[in-house]
Formats: sequence, structure tokens, C-alpha cells
Amino acid sequence: MPKYLLLLLTSFLVLFCAPTLTAKNNNPAPTRCDGQKDKEGCADAVGKRRSLTPVVVTQDYAPSPALWLLRDDDTHIYLFGTFHVLPEGLKWRTEPLNRVIASADVLVVETSDEEIDGQLDSVMDGMMGGNTERAPISGRLSPASAEKWRKLVGLMEMPVEIVDRMPPIFSFMMLGMAQLEDFGSSGDLGVETILEAEFRKSGRSILSIEDGDSVMQNLLALDEAPFIAMLEEELARWDGVSIESFWNMPDMQQNNNPVPGRPQRQAPAIAPFAEEHKWARSEDVRIPDEEFMVDEFGPAFRDVMLTDRNRAWAEWLDKRLEAPGVTFVAVGAGHLWGRGSVQEMLAKRGLTVERINTAETIPQP
Repeated sequence: MPKYLLLLLTSFLVLFCAPTLTAKNNNPAPTRCDGQKDKEGCADAVGKRRSLTPVVVTQDYAPSPALWLLRDDDTHIYLFGTFHVLPEGLKWRTEPLNRVIASADVLVVETSDEEIDGQLDSVMDGMMGGNTERAPISGRLSPASAEKWRKLVGLMEMPVEIVDRMPPIFSFMMLGMAQLEDFGSSGDLGVETILEAEFRKSGRSILSIEDGDSVMQNLLALDEAPFIAMLEEELARWDGVSIESFWNMPDMQQNNNPVPGRPQRQAPAIAPFAEEHKWARSEDVRIPDEEFMVDEFGPAFRDVMLTDRNRAWAEWLDKRLEAPGVTFVAVGAGHLWGRGSVQEMLAKRGLTVERINTAETIPQP
């Protein structure tokens, strides 16, 4: 298992699930969360953290994120892989891409903001519901690891009593989101947030390609034991000194370079925004099987997060070809790369998808 697995796992969970699980609210934060009331306030409490100086993005290339086209005689469906959470200053739009977006009649996202609002109670119930009855994560760890776990959550300035009683997969996700926020990433800058605002302003339709609440329920149905075992292993390796050493991140200056004079860690460190830069350069951002813990879960985790959803989306897109016009589909980038991708599922249905270079002229209907 890679030492930085926890960060990648939570980053990918943010990538796939952020539209549902980062729904905003402005309710006052409660002092406790009993799973039956104040769920929105509990979510708000988890999100109340200090604001750090973000890492400044350096981008010495022209963006050209990947785009694909599925079409027939009277229908164009553009498939655009996204990051739901991005740092300020990361450029991803090009003039050809903007022309395609402007030509679209409909925007399709994983779960639209409107549907998120309707699902918030169910989502919060999954994350917070019954938390006083749920065994705390710390109680399922060794005493030494339990102490480190509580320290880690505290270092992230998150409420230990709430995070410790979440389902483990969502506790990890909250930590991963906190780390991304510390680097300066925000859901407000995510691709879907930007595009939905543009389509609403212009009066164009916004559709969801799936029910985000169902995805969450499938995640909750996964066996928690592998997550606890993974956390135990990572905490045992952690020196307990800092957040950066847990995530195996280099200490960073604002120029994205390691701080001179600091000792180098033995395991490879993960530079902030490395995956985001790959995405903006149109490079492969597929997720390797080992990041889905295939040794521990078998195919179950990958099936829930990717395979089953991609298969269902391919069926939706096939039917969408019956609707004339231009549809712009914006979904997590990991769904459009590698084994079991949406394109592969479409190919199994006899449909051909063209790769488009967004730095060049794009076919128009």
C-alpha cells in the first residue's frame, strides 16, 4: 500500500462525491451531533476551520484539458472530465472549449445543485445519523493509534467528537477535504460550480446523470474493516509531529518548491495540485487499481466508485442521443480515463467517442 494512499483516497472521494457531500449551509454550529437533529449544523461545524495562507499556483503552460465527443446526425454530446475542487489561479479554459460550452443547450453533471439541496437531509443522515450509537473510530484502533488519530483530527482543527463518530470513509473524506482547503482549493472554484452558474444565468437547462444519494448509500454499505485497518497502518507509520508528515507532503513555500534545509522524507512526497496540473495539460489521470484497495476489498470499492456508475452513465448517454441538440456533460475526470471508463462502456454498446484537442478547432454541430 502506498504511504500516501489516504490522501489519494480522500482526494478521489472529493473528486467523485463533492457535489453531494460538500453542500453548503449557513446554520449555526451545534456543540454536539446526535444524528437526529442539527445535521446541517454538524456539517457546518466540521467545516469551521482556520484559514491558512494558500499555496500559490504556478502554471507555465497553456491549458488544454481533455474533451471527448459522442455524436450522431443531429446530436452532439461533449464529455468533459472535471475537478470538483480547484485552487484559485489554476487556468483550465480555452477559447475552443468556451465556444463548445456556449453552444450547449444543456449541462449535465453528476448531481446538480438543485438536487443536492433536496438530498441534504439524507446525505447528512448518512454522515451524521446515529453518531452517538456508532462505535467511535478511535475505539476500533490500538491505543497508540487512537491517540494519534485524535491528535490528527485536532491538528486539522476539526471537531474530534464529531469526526470520530462518522462512518470511517467519510471521516477520511473530511480530512482530505480539509487538506485540500489548506492548500487553497475550494468547491466554489470547481468546474461544475462555475458551469452551473453560467448555465443558470443564461437560462439553460441543468440535468443530473445520477442520484448522488444512491452513491452515498452504496459507499456506506461497504465493509468498514479495511478502512480501519488502513488507518491503523498509516497512523502507526506517522511520527505524530505534523499534518504534513502524515500526508507525506513536502513543506511548501509559495513558489511550490520544498523549503531549503528541511530533511527529505524517504517516501515520495506528493506535490500540491500535481493531479490538477496533469488534468489541465490533458494528461492521463486514471486511478490505478491499488488506490481502490483491491487486495482488501476485491472489486467492490472500484465497482461502487467507478465501474457501476460508468456503466449506468453510458446507458444514459446512449439514450440521450435520441435528443437533438448539443449537450455538455461535466463529470469527474477519473471516470473518463483507464479501464472501465465511460468511453469503454460506450464502446461496448457499439458507440464511438472522438478525442478532441481543446487547444485546437473543435467540431461544431
